[in-house]
Amino acid sequence: MSSNNKELSFDSGLVAIIRTKTADEARAAATALIASGVDVIEFTTTTPAVFDLIEEFASNTSNTGVHVGLGTAMNRSHVLSGKDAGAKFVISPHTSQEVIEATKQAGLISIP
Repeated sequence: MSSNNKELSFDSGLVAIIRTKTADEARAAATALIASGVDVIEFTTTTPAVFDLIEEFASNTSNTGVHVGLGTAMNRSHVLSGKDAGAKFVISPHTSQEVIEATKQAGLISIP
Protein backbone atom coordinates (compact mmCIF):
# COMPACT_ATOMS: atom_id res chain seq x y z
CA MET A 1 0.00 0.00 0.00
CA SER A 2 1.26 3.47 -0.69
CA SER A 3 2.07 6.06 1.93
CA ASN A 4 -1.36 7.57 1.24
CA ASN A 5 -3.15 4.64 2.88
CA LYS A 6 -4.39 6.82 5.77
CA GLU A 7 -6.56 8.67 3.26
CA LEU A 8 -8.51 5.45 2.74
CA SER A 9 -9.99 5.25 6.22
CA PHE A 10 -13.40 3.68 6.39
CA ASP A 11 -15.97 3.12 9.09
CA SER A 12 -17.83 0.09 7.76
CA GLY A 13 -14.80 -2.19 8.09
CA LEU A 14 -15.09 -3.68 4.62
CA VAL A 15 -14.49 -3.08 0.96
CA ALA A 16 -17.46 -3.97 -1.22
CA ILE A 17 -16.36 -5.53 -4.50
CA ILE A 18 -18.79 -4.91 -7.35
CA ARG A 19 -18.45 -7.52 -10.11
CA THR A 20 -21.64 -7.87 -12.14
CA LYS A 21 -22.76 -8.83 -15.62
CA THR A 22 -24.38 -5.48 -16.37
CA ALA A 23 -23.80 -1.85 -15.47
CA ASP A 24 -27.37 -1.61 -14.16
CA GLU A 25 -26.74 -4.47 -11.72
CA ALA A 26 -23.54 -2.78 -10.57
CA ARG A 27 -25.31 0.54 -10.10
CA ALA A 28 -28.10 -1.07 -8.07
CA ALA A 29 -25.64 -3.01 -5.91
CA ALA A 30 -23.46 0.02 -5.20
CA THR A 31 -26.47 2.18 -4.40
CA ALA A 32 -27.81 -0.41 -1.94
CA LEU A 33 -24.41 -0.90 -0.31
CA ILE A 34 -23.87 2.83 0.17
CA ALA A 35 -27.39 3.20 1.60
CA SER A 36 -26.48 0.41 4.05
CA GLY A 37 -23.42 2.29 5.29
CA VAL A 38 -20.63 0.78 3.21
CA ASP A 39 -18.12 3.51 2.51
CA VAL A 40 -15.53 1.80 0.29
CA ILE A 41 -16.72 0.55 -3.10
CA GLU A 42 -14.51 -1.22 -5.64
CA PHE A 43 -15.76 -1.60 -9.21
CA THR A 44 -13.86 -4.31 -11.09
CA THR A 45 -12.62 -3.95 -14.65
CA THR A 46 -14.71 -7.00 -15.55
CA THR A 47 -17.89 -4.98 -14.95
CA PRO A 48 -19.37 -3.41 -18.11
CA ALA A 49 -19.01 0.39 -18.25
CA VAL A 50 -16.72 0.28 -15.22
CA PHE A 51 -15.15 3.69 -15.81
CA ASP A 52 -18.55 5.33 -16.33
CA LEU A 53 -19.72 3.79 -13.05
CA ILE A 54 -16.64 4.99 -11.20
CA GLU A 55 -17.17 8.49 -12.57
CA GLU A 56 -20.84 8.45 -11.62
CA PHE A 57 -20.31 7.26 -8.06
CA ALA A 58 -17.12 9.23 -7.43
CA SER A 59 -18.85 12.48 -8.39
CA ASN A 60 -22.12 11.67 -6.60
CA THR A 61 -20.38 10.69 -3.35
CA SER A 62 -17.47 13.13 -3.32
CA ASN A 63 -18.67 14.90 -0.17
CA THR A 64 -20.10 11.88 1.65
CA GLY A 65 -17.01 10.02 2.84
CA VAL A 66 -17.55 7.19 0.36
CA HIS A 67 -14.36 6.07 -1.37
CA VAL A 68 -14.70 4.69 -4.91
CA GLY A 69 -11.93 2.69 -6.53
CA LEU A 70 -10.96 0.41 -9.37
CA GLY A 71 -10.42 -3.31 -8.94
CA THR A 72 -8.84 -6.03 -11.06
CA ALA A 73 -6.47 -3.49 -12.59
CA MET A 74 -4.21 -5.40 -14.95
CA ASN A 75 -2.21 -2.65 -16.67
CA ARG A 76 -1.26 1.02 -16.84
CA SER A 77 -4.22 1.82 -19.10
CA HIS A 78 -6.65 0.57 -16.46
CA VAL A 79 -4.96 2.73 -13.81
CA LEU A 80 -5.01 5.89 -15.92
CA SER A 81 -8.63 5.37 -16.98
CA GLY A 82 -9.57 4.76 -13.34
CA LYS A 83 -7.85 7.96 -12.26
CA ASP A 84 -9.56 9.94 -15.03
CA ALA A 85 -12.90 8.53 -13.86
CA GLY A 86 -12.27 9.59 -10.25
CA ALA A 87 -11.02 6.42 -8.56
CA LYS A 88 -9.19 7.04 -5.28
CA PHE A 89 -7.52 3.64 -5.10
CA VAL A 90 -6.51 0.76 -7.37
CA ILE A 91 -6.62 -2.91 -6.45
CA SER A 92 -4.82 -5.48 -8.58
CA PRO A 93 -5.20 -9.26 -8.33
CA HIS A 94 -1.45 -9.77 -8.35
CA THR A 95 1.74 -7.85 -7.72
CA SER A 96 2.35 -6.07 -11.01
CA GLN A 97 5.19 -3.57 -11.04
CA GLU A 98 3.55 -1.81 -13.99
CA VAL A 99 0.28 -1.33 -12.10
CA ILE A 100 1.98 -0.31 -8.85
CA GLU A 101 4.22 2.25 -10.56
CA ALA A 102 1.35 3.68 -12.63
CA THR A 103 -0.82 3.94 -9.52
CA LYS A 104 1.91 5.69 -7.57
CA GLN A 105 2.60 8.10 -10.46
CA ALA A 106 -1.12 8.84 -10.68
CA GLY A 107 -1.17 9.75 -6.99
CA LEU A 108 -3.60 6.96 -6.10
CA ILE A 109 -3.50 4.33 -3.39
CA SER A 110 -2.13 1.00 -4.65
CA ILE A 111 -3.41 -2.23 -3.13
CA PRO A 112 -1.83 -5.22 -4.90
